[in-house]
Amino acid sequence: MRKITVLTALAVLAGSFSAASAADLSMKDYAPAPVWSGMYAGGHIGGAWGDDTTFDAMHRNCSTQYNENVRGMTIAATTCNEWKKLEEVSYDHDDDDTNFIGGLQIGRNWQYGETVLGVEGDVSFSDGFDYLASLRLRAGLAQGNLLLYITGGVAFAGFDDDAIKFGKYTLESDDDDSRVGAVIGAGLEYKIQRNLSVGIEGLYYAFADSKYDLSYINRDYENSEEVKINGENDNDFFVIRGRLNYHFTDDSYAPLK
Repeated sequence: MRKITVLTALAVLAGSFSAASAADLSMKDYAPAPVWSGMYAGGHIGGAWGDDTTFDAMHRNCSTQYNENVRGMTIAATTCNEWKKLEEVSYDHDDDDTNFIGGLQIGRNWQYGETVLGVEGDVSFSDGFDYLASLRLRAGLAQGNLLLYITGGVAFAGFDDDAIKFGKYTLESDDDDSRVGAVIGAGLEYKIQRNLSVGIEGLYYAFADSKYDLSYINRDYENSEEVKINGENDNDFFVIRGRLNYHFTDDSYAPLK
Protein backbone atom coordinates (compact mmCIF):
# COMPACT_ATOMS: atom_id res chain seq x y z
CA MET A 1 0.00 0.00 0.00
CA ARG A 2 2.82 2.38 0.89
CA LYS A 3 4.53 1.60 -2.48
CA ILE A 4 1.35 2.43 -4.38
CA THR A 5 1.01 5.77 -2.55
CA VAL A 6 4.65 6.72 -3.31
CA LEU A 7 4.30 5.80 -7.00
CA THR A 8 1.09 7.82 -7.26
CA ALA A 9 2.75 10.89 -5.74
CA LEU A 10 5.71 10.62 -8.13
CA ALA A 11 3.36 10.37 -11.11
CA VAL A 12 1.44 13.48 -10.03
CA LEU A 13 4.73 15.40 -9.52
CA ALA A 14 6.03 14.34 -12.95
CA GLY A 15 2.80 15.40 -14.60
CA SER A 16 2.92 18.81 -12.93
CA PHE A 17 6.53 19.33 -14.04
CA SER A 18 5.67 18.34 -17.63
CA ALA A 19 2.72 20.76 -17.73
CA ALA A 20 4.84 23.60 -16.36
CA SER A 21 7.58 22.88 -18.91
CA ALA A 22 5.08 22.82 -21.76
CA ALA A 23 3.55 26.13 -20.64
CA ASP A 24 6.99 27.71 -20.41
CA LEU A 25 7.89 26.45 -23.90
CA SER A 26 4.60 27.78 -25.26
CA MET A 27 5.36 31.23 -23.87
CA LYS A 28 8.79 31.24 -25.49
CA ASP A 29 7.68 29.90 -28.88
CA TYR A 30 4.63 32.14 -29.12
CA ALA A 31 5.89 35.43 -27.72
CA PRO A 32 3.53 38.36 -28.37
CA ALA A 33 4.28 40.37 -31.55
CA PRO A 34 3.96 44.15 -31.93
CA VAL A 35 0.71 45.33 -33.49
CA TRP A 36 0.93 48.03 -36.20
CA SER A 37 -2.83 48.51 -36.51
CA GLY A 38 -4.30 51.83 -35.47
CA MET A 39 -3.95 55.57 -35.89
CA TYR A 40 -0.60 57.35 -35.71
CA ALA A 41 0.75 60.89 -36.11
CA GLY A 42 4.17 62.48 -36.06
CA GLY A 43 6.73 64.68 -37.76
CA HIS A 44 9.53 64.44 -40.30
CA ILE A 45 12.67 66.29 -41.41
CA GLY A 46 14.88 65.74 -44.45
CA GLY A 47 16.12 67.10 -47.74
CA ALA A 48 14.90 67.54 -51.34
CA TRP A 49 16.98 67.32 -54.54
CA GLY A 50 16.29 67.94 -58.22
CA ASP A 51 14.42 70.47 -60.35
CA ASP A 52 16.73 71.04 -63.34
CA THR A 53 16.09 73.99 -65.66
CA THR A 54 17.00 74.59 -69.30
CA PHE A 55 16.30 77.75 -71.30
CA ASP A 56 17.48 79.77 -74.30
CA ALA A 57 17.82 83.54 -73.98
CA MET A 58 18.21 85.62 -77.15
CA HIS A 59 18.41 89.36 -77.80
CA ARG A 60 18.85 91.82 -80.66
CA ASN A 61 19.19 95.56 -81.13
CA CYS A 62 16.98 97.56 -83.45
CA SER A 63 17.27 101.11 -84.75
CA THR A 64 14.62 103.35 -86.28
CA GLN A 65 15.23 106.20 -88.71
CA TYR A 66 12.62 108.89 -89.13
CA ASN A 67 12.61 110.77 -92.46
CA GLU A 68 10.35 113.63 -93.38
CA ASN A 69 9.30 113.70 -97.04
CA VAL A 70 8.44 116.68 -99.17
CA ARG A 71 4.80 116.65 -98.14
CA GLY A 72 5.65 116.94 -94.44
CA MET A 73 4.95 113.32 -93.61
CA THR A 74 7.28 111.35 -91.30
CA ILE A 75 8.33 107.91 -92.49
CA ALA A 76 9.89 105.46 -90.04
CA ALA A 77 12.22 102.65 -91.14
CA THR A 78 13.33 100.08 -88.55
CA THR A 79 16.25 97.71 -88.99
CA CYS A 80 17.24 94.98 -86.53
CA ASN A 81 20.42 93.00 -86.01
CA GLU A 82 20.56 89.20 -85.97
CA TRP A 83 19.28 87.39 -82.87
CA LYS A 84 22.22 86.53 -80.58
CA LYS A 85 22.51 84.44 -77.45
CA LEU A 86 22.12 86.58 -74.36
CA GLU A 87 25.05 86.14 -72.02
CA GLU A 88 25.22 86.65 -68.25
CA VAL A 89 21.73 85.37 -67.59
CA SER A 90 20.82 84.67 -63.96
CA TYR A 91 17.99 82.23 -63.26
CA ASP A 92 16.48 82.97 -59.86
CA HIS A 93 14.81 79.74 -58.73
CA ASP A 94 15.11 78.78 -55.08
CA ASP A 95 14.45 75.05 -55.42
CA ASP A 96 17.22 74.37 -57.94
CA ASP A 97 19.53 73.21 -55.16
CA THR A 98 19.25 70.94 -52.13
CA ASN A 99 16.63 72.19 -49.70
CA PHE A 100 15.85 71.32 -46.10
CA ILE A 101 12.25 70.24 -45.52
CA GLY A 102 10.16 69.55 -42.44
CA GLY A 103 6.54 68.76 -41.75
CA LEU A 104 3.85 66.54 -40.24
CA GLN A 105 2.09 63.29 -41.12
CA ILE A 106 -0.95 61.36 -39.92
CA GLY A 107 -2.14 57.92 -40.93
CA ARG A 108 -3.97 54.69 -40.21
CA ASN A 109 -2.72 51.08 -40.44
CA TRP A 110 -4.56 47.75 -40.66
CA GLN A 111 -2.56 44.60 -39.92
CA TYR A 112 -3.44 41.10 -41.21
CA GLY A 113 -0.82 38.65 -39.99
CA GLU A 114 2.48 40.01 -41.28
CA THR A 115 0.78 42.19 -43.91
CA VAL A 116 0.21 45.85 -43.02
CA LEU A 117 -1.99 48.09 -45.19
CA GLY A 118 -2.48 51.78 -44.56
CA VAL A 119 -3.24 55.30 -45.73
CA GLU A 120 -1.25 58.42 -44.88
CA GLY A 121 -1.47 62.16 -45.47
CA ASP A 122 1.42 64.58 -44.98
CA VAL A 123 2.47 68.18 -45.54
CA SER A 124 6.00 69.62 -45.74
CA PHE A 125 7.45 73.13 -45.93
CA SER A 126 10.74 74.43 -47.31
CA ASP A 127 12.52 77.49 -48.69
CA GLY A 128 12.34 75.83 -52.11
CA PHE A 129 8.54 75.71 -52.32
CA ASP A 130 5.52 77.13 -50.57
CA TYR A 131 4.22 73.69 -49.56
CA LEU A 132 4.45 70.01 -50.50
CA ALA A 133 1.68 67.56 -49.58
CA SER A 134 0.53 64.07 -50.47
CA LEU A 135 -2.20 61.51 -49.85
CA ARG A 136 -0.76 57.99 -50.19
CA LEU A 137 -1.59 54.30 -49.79
CA ARG A 138 0.93 52.03 -48.04
CA ALA A 139 1.55 48.28 -48.16
CA GLY A 140 4.12 46.65 -45.92
CA LEU A 141 5.55 43.56 -44.26
CA ALA A 142 5.89 43.44 -40.46
CA GLN A 143 8.82 41.56 -38.96
CA GLY A 144 8.41 42.04 -35.23
CA ASN A 145 9.38 45.61 -34.37
CA LEU A 146 10.38 46.30 -38.00
CA LEU A 147 7.97 47.39 -40.74
CA LEU A 148 9.08 47.55 -44.40
CA TYR A 149 6.68 49.23 -46.83
CA ILE A 150 6.10 50.74 -50.26
CA THR A 151 3.86 53.73 -50.84
CA GLY A 152 2.29 55.81 -53.61
CA GLY A 153 -0.44 58.31 -54.30
CA VAL A 154 -1.31 61.85 -55.36
CA ALA A 155 0.91 64.84 -54.56
CA PHE A 156 0.28 68.58 -54.31
CA ALA A 157 2.83 71.42 -54.43
CA GLY A 158 3.01 75.19 -54.44
CA PHE A 159 6.24 76.36 -56.06
CA ASP A 160 7.89 79.74 -55.56
CA ASP A 161 7.65 82.35 -58.30
CA ASP A 162 10.31 81.94 -60.96
CA ALA A 163 12.29 84.85 -62.37
CA ILE A 164 14.92 85.23 -65.08
CA LYS A 165 17.23 88.23 -64.70
CA PHE A 166 19.35 90.03 -67.25
CA GLY A 167 21.07 93.26 -66.32
CA LYS A 168 18.69 95.47 -64.42
CA TYR A 169 15.59 93.77 -65.87
CA THR A 170 13.70 90.78 -64.51
CA LEU A 171 11.19 88.60 -66.35
CA GLU A 172 8.64 86.82 -64.18
CA SER A 173 6.95 83.59 -65.20
CA ASP A 174 3.16 83.86 -65.29
CA ASP A 175 2.85 80.06 -65.17
CA ASP A 176 0.57 78.64 -62.45
CA ASP A 177 2.71 77.85 -59.40
CA SER A 178 0.29 75.21 -58.03
CA ARG A 179 0.82 71.66 -59.20
CA VAL A 180 -0.94 68.29 -58.82
CA GLY A 181 1.22 65.24 -59.52
CA ALA A 182 2.16 61.77 -58.34
CA VAL A 183 4.48 60.36 -55.68
CA ILE A 184 5.96 56.89 -55.11
CA GLY A 185 8.48 55.62 -52.59
CA ALA A 186 9.51 53.16 -49.91
CA GLY A 187 10.55 53.20 -46.29
CA LEU A 188 10.95 51.41 -43.01
CA GLU A 189 9.78 51.97 -39.43
CA TYR A 190 11.00 50.48 -36.18
CA LYS A 191 9.14 50.50 -32.86
CA ILE A 192 11.50 51.67 -30.15
CA GLN A 193 8.78 51.77 -27.51
CA ARG A 194 5.23 50.55 -27.01
CA ASN A 195 3.66 53.49 -28.88
CA LEU A 196 6.71 55.12 -30.50
CA SER A 197 8.42 54.37 -33.82
CA VAL A 198 11.24 55.92 -35.86
CA GLY A 199 11.83 55.49 -39.57
CA ILE A 200 13.35 56.68 -42.82
CA GLU A 201 11.54 57.21 -46.11
CA GLY A 202 12.49 57.97 -49.72
CA LEU A 203 9.91 59.57 -52.03
CA TYR A 204 9.98 60.56 -55.71
CA TYR A 205 7.64 63.40 -56.74
CA ALA A 206 6.61 64.01 -60.36
CA PHE A 207 4.88 67.23 -61.41
CA ALA A 208 4.18 68.84 -64.78
CA ASP A 209 7.05 70.93 -66.15
CA SER A 210 6.95 74.73 -66.09
CA LYS A 211 7.07 76.34 -69.55
CA TYR A 212 8.54 79.77 -70.28
CA ASP A 213 7.84 81.99 -73.26
CA LEU A 214 8.92 85.42 -72.10
CA SER A 215 9.73 88.59 -74.03
CA TYR A 216 10.77 92.15 -73.28
CA ILE A 217 11.39 95.30 -75.34
CA ASN A 218 13.40 98.23 -74.01
CA ARG A 219 12.64 101.03 -76.48
CA ASP A 220 13.51 104.68 -76.79
CA TYR A 221 12.87 107.04 -79.68
CA GLU A 222 15.37 105.59 -82.14
CA ASN A 223 16.87 102.47 -80.54
CA SER A 224 15.48 99.37 -78.84
CA GLU A 225 16.62 96.08 -77.37
CA GLU A 226 14.41 93.01 -77.73
CA VAL A 227 14.82 89.97 -75.49
CA LYS A 228 13.06 86.62 -75.74
CA ILE A 229 13.49 83.62 -73.43
CA ASN A 230 12.14 80.12 -74.01
CA GLY A 231 12.65 77.56 -71.28
CA GLU A 232 11.46 74.56 -69.37
CA ASN A 233 11.70 73.83 -65.68
CA ASP A 234 11.68 70.17 -64.57
CA ASN A 235 9.56 69.97 -61.43
CA ASP A 236 10.44 66.34 -60.56
CA PHE A 237 12.52 65.82 -57.42
CA PHE A 238 13.53 63.30 -54.77
CA VAL A 239 13.02 63.55 -51.00
CA ILE A 240 14.68 61.62 -48.16
CA ARG A 241 13.31 62.22 -44.67
CA GLY A 242 13.49 60.81 -41.18
CA ARG A 243 10.24 60.16 -39.31
CA LEU A 244 9.01 59.95 -35.72
CA ASN A 245 5.49 58.63 -35.04
CA TYR A 246 3.30 58.18 -32.01
CA HIS A 247 0.82 55.27 -32.30
CA PHE A 248 -2.60 55.73 -30.72
CA THR A 249 -3.39 52.22 -29.49
CA ASP A 250 -4.28 50.85 -26.03
CA ASP A 251 -2.36 47.60 -26.43
CA SER A 252 0.70 47.30 -28.64
CA TYR A 253 0.79 43.51 -28.52
CA ALA A 254 -1.36 40.77 -29.95
CA PRO A 255 -3.01 38.43 -27.42
CA LEU A 256 -1.78 34.86 -27.11
CA LYS A 257 -3.88 32.17 -28.75
